[in-house]
Amino acid sequence: MEKAKQDAFDNARLEVIKDGYERAFECLNKGLTADEAGDKAKALELYKRGRQHLLRAISVPFAGRGVCRQHLGISQTDAAEDAGDVEQHHHTPGGARDQP
Repeated sequence: MEKAKQDAFDNARLEVIKDGYERAFECLNKGLTADEAGDKAKALELYKRGRQHLLRAISVPFAGRGVCRQHLGISQTDAAEDAGDVEQHHHTPGGARDQP
C-alpha cells in the first residue's frame, strides 16, 4: 500500500509541474505576441507571470519516472537568469522602457 501512496504523491507532483510549464508557456507566448505588437508593458507583465509559473514548477521536488529536469537541461538558476535578462532588456537602469 505504501507504493500506491508514493505513486499517487508522485503523480500529483507531476501534475503540478506540468500545469506550471503549461501556464508559463501560455504567458510567454502571449507576452511575445504583445511584445511584437508594441505593447511592452503588457509583454513585460506576461513575461514576469510566465517566469513565476516556471519557477514554481521547477521548485517542485520530483525524482519519479518520465522526463526529468536534468534530461531537459532546466535548472532553477537558468530559468531565473533567463527571466532576469528579459526584464533588463525592457528597462533601462533609470526605469524607463527601452525603445527597439
